[in-house]
Amino acid sequence: MASSLVELNALLDSFVPLSKKVSIAEIKVLEKEAEALDKILARVWMLMPCLYDCHIINRRELVPTGENSGFAVSNRLTLFDGGPKP
Repeated sequence: MASSLVELNALLDSFVPLSKKVSIAEIKVLEKEAEALDKILARVWMLMPCLYDCHIINRRELVPTGENSGFAVSNRLTLFDGGPKP
């Protein structure tokens, strides 16, 4: 039994470097996404004032929770020129 615990402990220790690698990779991906968004916004920035409101991000996802049930998750990033509509 003791050897099983030692093996389990060694196995769990081996996951620590992997967890750190995943965290570093996640940070790098977020940085690359931010750079890409910055480049996109730089290219379309001059056109945005022509639009009263511009949906930069408009994502909606339906999440089923059962056979006849679920909910929706929406994320929207909108640029308003002159403030929101009354």
